Amino acid sequence: RDRPSWWLCTAVCVNCTHSAAECWAERTEVSVAIRNELAVELAAREGARAASVSASPQSAASAAAVDLPIAVRTDVTATTVTVTVTYVDPTRVPIIGQFIGPSTHQATATMALEP
Repeated sequence: RDRPSWWLCTAVCVNCTHSAAECWAERTEVSVAIRNELAVELAAREGARAASVSASPQSAASAAAVDLPIAVRTDVTATTVTVTVTYVDPTRVPIIGQFIGPSTHQATATMALEP
């Protein structure tokens, strides 16, 4: 409990040279990226499910996939609907973010059209 704030970083990072603030910022950014990847995957599944049971698959997919500011593409065949969701996530880590740039999360889900 009384360990300094950098202890967690040095316990996980080998030869850590980060300040405590840099370490927490990087870990937080990784957590946000993972959360956004999961949200994109969920949005694709929800969009595909909504589109598979709707008379208007395009609008149903877009309406169901609204968790993030995302792009939704819907492809309909005779028997299936495929929804692709894309989200560009800006990197917010100071200094490192300038070199890494934004990360793109994309997920695709395909479901059978239901009568």
